[in-house]
Amino acid sequence: MFARHRGTLTILTLLVLVSAGVAGGAWIAGMPVDPATATREQLLRYLALRDLSSQPEAVQFQWVERLERELGGDFDASGVRSRELAESYRQQLASNISVLQHAWFRLRTAQYAELSTAERGEFLRRELNVVGAWGKVASLISAQPVSADAATRGLIDQLDRWLQATSGKERDQMAAAVTDGTLCWLATTDLTAQPLAMRQELAARLAYQLDRGAKVSPRGLVDVQQREQLLANARSLVEAYAYKLAADYDALAAKDRPQFIDEQLAAVERWGIADLLSPAHTSDNAHAANETNAMLALVEQSRAWIDHAPADERQRVATLVRGLEQRLLWRQLPAWMRSGQ
Repeated sequence: MFARHRGTLTILTLLVLVSAGVAGGAWIAGMPVDPATATREQLLRYLALRDLSSQPEAVQFQWVERLERELGGDFDASGVRSRELAESYRQQLASNISVLQHAWFRLRTAQYAELSTAERGEFLRRELNVVGAWGKVASLISAQPVSADAATRGLIDQLDRWLQATSGKERDQMAAAVTDGTLCWLATTDLTAQPLAMRQELAARLAYQLDRGAKVSPRGLVDVQQREQLLANARSLVEAYAYKLAADYDALAAKDRPQFIDEQLAAVERWGIADLLSPAHTSDNAHAANETNAMLALVEQSRAWIDHAPADERQRVATLVRGLEQRLLWRQLPAWMRSGQ
């Protein structure tokens, strides 16, 4: 997509190409570009001068296929900016990138829905690399510098907005692909080095998706080694989420705290965390046992939350952990003992 010198687009090339496009405006208006066969220079000039939003969906999909090839592998946008371009060209470039990102999301989620379970893991890992490349493109089209993390979060927010604006079968396909893609990413990325605020943001986003019905199932998506990374990240995210819950719990009156704990435990069961924490192959008959094991694992993990908590939050986390342990013990007692009979 972008002309590069030793792997990186030069802004001089972009300026020259766009200037040439302006000088030959009549030529470019009458000469459609075939994204499958055009040179990188032709693609770049077209993206800065023409509006792809008016093109048929099939044409947009052709652009997606070509851009994905250009973005793959050695794409590097470090130090590259479009701010030297006239604002109208930069805005057109940014608009076209957004159009093609949306087309990519629609195309790939529809394709994902047609794959067998055995094919899905490899597909997701390939497309996750493209997500990272789309994030780098933000450095090219933004009027201000954009960090790689901020660019990726921006794209994820955009994916969520597109999902919300869709309905029916397409929305179901998008939601499933996003959930599985997140799971695959968590199985191949180490979150331990990420700031607590970032992990809390991700945990809150995942909790929101799970509350809306997203299902967690790593079967067929991750191998044994990746599952260990997934488990480590799951623990890290639960811990980050617990710090937020600790603040909410601390603000409650004593009489309201048991219900709060019950609601959080119900959420854990509803989200299917046992399926994530259980061995790779588990029968349906063992589901209840898995739920119990998941709760026990949660209690064991909760003891580490206190040690890992920031100093100013440690007391609140300890209070939450005590409440959690007491409530789980209460739930394990026979019903006649709980009722005082």
